[in-house]
Amino acid sequence: WGFAPVIVGTPGEKWRKLNVHDVKIITVDNVQRNRRANLDGNYGIGIVSKLPVKHWDRLELGNSPFGIPLVIPAANKKGKQSIRVIYVADEPRVALAATLDNGWTVINTHLSFVPFVNYCQLRKIKKWAAGLSTKYGTQVLIIGDMNLPKGLPAVASKWNSLVKQNSYPSWGGRVQFDYILSDTLEPVHYEALPTINTGVSDHLPICVRINEGAFKLGR
Repeated sequence: WGFAPVIVGTPGEKWRKLNVHDVKIITVDNVQRNRRANLDGNYGIGIVSKLPVKHWDRLELGNSPFGIPLVIPAANKKGKQSIRVIYVADEPRVALAATLDNGWTVINTHLSFVPFVNYCQLRKIKKWAAGLSTKYGTQVLIIGDMNLPKGLPAVASKWNSLVKQNSYPSWGGRVQFDYILSDTLEPVHYEALPTINTGVSDHLPICVRINEGAFKLGR
């Protein structure tokens, strides 16, 4: 596994940016040998793999200089799931890439919730993904919470979206914010798998099984 912290603290509450002493990619290896690799209080993104990871890479995406009002989950007086609106400042965003020993590079990200900023971040990831694909000779997937609805990540990146499933909110998905994007010229042989509410997130998980045999890479 690998974890890329982006802040120390809690988004929407009290937090600080990472400094020169903070480890940028924490893995199962360096957390044991590096005392600076402290997970306490870190917030960020991660990747867990059953396959060995040959390379870890991180891309800084920055953040919006301003926040926006957001609808977030909350419990009402009767203990039932509800929502509330609060102003949230945007935290720094990153992309984390794991290059696996089976010829794939998987890039996970959590883009800004500020319109247009998230679009620009996705374009930056796409360019980075092309470089990683060339460098390592791998096929690439971009996955994660992109905070863009209605299939816009596929339109913006010109990549193929392998899952079309409303993923937010978890207690009654009404909009798709979470995507699995593939960089291919031809349709991918894949099967979208059913998922359930895990109870640990305000998003529903998405899942796909990919047939590795039918890919032609494109940009």
